[in-house]
Parts: sequence; C-alpha cells; structure tokens
Amino acid sequence: MYEKILTESQQDYLKIINNLVSINHVARVKEIAEQKCVSMPSVTESMKKLAKDEWIFYKSRGFIELTPKGEKAANYFAKRTEFLRNFLHDVLGADDDKSEKEACTLEHHLSEESLKNMGLLYQFLNHCPKMKTNLLDIFTNCVKNSSSDGNYFCILDNYPHFDLDEKHILLENLQVEQSAKIMLISPDTEIRKFFLDNGLLPGLEIAMANFKQNSFIITYKNQKIEIPRNYGDKVEVSIINEEQKNDK
Repeated sequence: MYEKILTESQQDYLKIINNLVSINHVARVKEIAEQKCVSMPSVTESMKKLAKDEWIFYKSRGFIELTPKGEKAANYFAKRTEFLRNFLHDVLGADDDKSEKEACTLEHHLSEESLKNMGLLYQFLNHCPKMKTNLLDIFTNCVKNSSSDGNYFCILDNYPHFDLDEKHILLENLQVEQSAKIMLISPDTEIRKFFLDNGLLPGLEIAMANFKQNSFIITYKNQKIEIPRNYGDKVEVSIINEEQKNDK
C-alpha cells in the first residue's frame, strides 16, 4: 500500500508529525529533528518533499500539519507499529523500550501477508475456540521460565514430550548423512546458549556428518559445527526424507 509510495524515512516522518500534532495540535521542524535524531536542515528538505507530494501542509519556518491523505497514511503506519509493539511485548516478552525500537524496525520490512499472519497468530494464542486454556498465558509463562535457571520449562514437561519414532528422534540418534530439522532445544541454560551462539535455532535444517568419542559433527549448509556428545539427548529433530528434499 503506502510502503510502495513512501520511503522508510518518510513513513517515520509522518508518524512523528502525527504524534506531535495529537499532543500539540501542530508540529515544528525542531521537534521533528529531535525525535528523529537528525539535523533541522535535513528535516526541512524532507518537509518540502512531503509538502510537494501533498502529504503535509508546510511553509518555510511555519507549523507542519498533515493533509487528509497524510493523516490517513500516518495512522496506517502507526497502527502497524502499535500491533508489532504489542506482539513483541505480549507474546515474546520484550520490555517496553525494546518492543518500541524493534517494532519500528520490523514495521518497515514485513510484508502485508506476514503481518496478517502474525495477527492471526496473536488471535490464536489469545483465543482459540478449540482450546480450553489461553495459549498466550501459557506461552508467556514459558518465556519467563526459560529466562531463569532453566530448571523448568513447560514445553519440555516429561521431556522428550513427543512420541518419538523413526520420523521424529533425538539428535544423538540421527545417522551419518541423515538430514533433519531442529524442532526443540533443551531449556538448560548452558545448552541453549551453546545452540544460540552457534546460530542453531528451531526450524533450521542440519545433517549429521560424523561421530567422535566425546562429540559429533553436524553441518548446516557448508558449515561444520562440533557439538558435545552429552547434548545429543537434549535436542529433538524431525527427519527430512528424500521426497521432502526434492520438494524444495
């Protein structure tokens, strides 16, 4: 929609102007510069361009207001940012400062489809009619617990919690040259840190390369990663068969 017409910087300017106008009824170049952390001459040039394209009302050294279409665009971007801020805060447990900064960054790069599906996920976690419990409450408790000492993590009650079979196994049971997708990583603080430090996140496809006495080697694309042998029963993976590989 507006993302194809306005640059990221212009989108931010409209949101800042809209916020200032809602508080002070007008916006000034100095205030905009302070909020966007840029020079006043830079703001002035941007205001001229926005005014030329009829997003704002602006005259040199004067107050700045949004045109009707500028206000509509500003509210559009503000609502997207607010949703993402709430998602990061409510679902992922980000604090207020972090959720604000990351929402502004994400807002510029998410497609309409991804944003729509995130909205569906938010609704699903808050209220799935097929579930008797609030999934969002359960998940947020998991996030809190995973940030502590790792002794309890609801996802891993009775670990491994899946009915493991030849399709879904522990990492240590993966055969050499067999490919799999990482599904679940232990909440243990040391193990989680090891996998995160190596960029090994759930959903990534890996392959078993070799076994050593106290470790084993997995590959991700062309990278080889050595994993301590005692971590092998702390990670669940889903085997990728040849048909799944060919479908990619």
